Amino acid sequence: MEIRVRPATENDFEAVNSLRAQVNALHVQGRPDIFKPGFCEELQAHLKTYLASENNAVIVAEADGQIAGFAMVDYIARPEGPYTLARSFYHVAEIGVDPAHQRRGVATALTEYMKNDALQRGFSKIELDVWAFNESALTFYKKAGFTTYRRYMELPLADTQVTFPETWRDGALKYAVIVALYRGKWIFCRHRERNTWELPGGHREPGETIEAAARRELYEETGAVDFDLAPLGAYAVVRSGVPTCGMLYAARVRALEGTLHSEIETIKIAAALPASWTYPDIQPKLLCRAAALGYGAAPAGGGTVHLICGQICSGKSTYARRLAGEKNAVILSSDDLTAVLPCDHDLSYPIVRNFMVKKALEIAHRGTDVILDWGFWHSSDRAEITETVRESGLDCKWYYMQASRETINAHAAKRNAAPGPGEFYADDGLLQKCAAQFEPPLPGEMDVVIDIKEEDNP
Repeated sequence: MEIRVRPATENDFEAVNSLRAQVNALHVQGRPDIFKPGFCEELQAHLKTYLASENNAVIVAEADGQIAGFAMVDYIARPEGPYTLARSFYHVAEIGVDPAHQRRGVATALTEYMKNDALQRGFSKIELDVWAFNESALTFYKKAGFTTYRRYMELPLADTQVTFPETWRDGALKYAVIVALYRGKWIFCRHRERNTWELPGGHREPGETIEAAARRELYEETGAVDFDLAPLGAYAVVRSGVPTCGMLYAARVRALEGTLHSEIETIKIAAALPASWTYPDIQPKLLCRAAALGYGAAPAGGGTVHLICGQICSGKSTYARRLAGEKNAVILSSDDLTAVLPCDHDLSYPIVRNFMVKKALEIAHRGTDVILDWGFWHSSDRAEITETVRESGLDCKWYYMQASRETINAHAAKRNAAPGPGEFYADDGLLQKCAAQFEPPLPGEMDVVIDIKEEDNP
């Protein structure tokens, strides 16, 4: 096999990011408590930053004409500080080889190229860091001559750790736990010898498939006789150093028999989470996992929370009024509250936010749709609201008012000329602040994207 190592070009963008996604998945599997699953656009775009910078480089290894490996490197020059002398080094930020080409000399070829490149640029050493779980990488680096000069160590203070691996062995799955909804509310169980609540579930019996175990436990512990069951993935628990694994399922229950066939004394059907859990350090996390995966919508017995995202003067309030008419929904607007509060908008925002979320959940749990109209500038805020709504057993739907800068300026001019009740003056400074802080939704983050034109706002 012929291996050729060279600097990357923009034409290699897709192939390199495909390899980087594989490396990211490896890290998610090794430390799911630290790394996020998936390979978002921000991570993909990071490659372009390296390609365009004079202080970084991207290197690729071709094997028989295909990109088989890559490395992303930094040229580091640190000045003298209070504790350290001035130092410079060639830093390997990312490196990966396609699994089909591993142990065929690709990583060695990349390393030799980087050694020569570092020497030509005047560096006397190459540095990199590697995670302890990545044993194959550790073995390769030692054979390549790398030595350890610094270590990061951790002391977990929580007795119980819960993670969600992307891959698992069927034989390792000893438990089945089911997040179940009946008429839009959660089903919780109480053991006859305890006064705490838990999710339906239990041990897998010898010779039983894990799905069969889930179906049996759901029937025995809740009396569910008509339901849909879907696997959400494996979970791993380490308690006092002892690991166990199970499979998490989601169930939408349509009918309950009314009789329990296990040690469970009673069940509770509720929209709110229990105050006392049998396994408080495990099962709330399983419920959060189900919510993060989109399970938790209430098909009946609860309203939908509609969330409108967009910049100032993008047409959010106009669309909210139109949507309220279609859905017979209640609108909760941040502008209405912050306009009458005797304090700065930025100071009042956390108070307004928490109040509106609380009221939105109360209204929706009474069967009425509710619309939250406040912009949701930050992606972290959007993710947190989504999780809060779904954890409560309700469905939510996101709308993005996609408007150009020209459209926003035109809307602002109209509003400033004749502001309506509760509307504030949107000067250039406010519009620029919003544009600088607003984080546009990623593809797939929104349920509905509305392309707003100037004429869409009255």
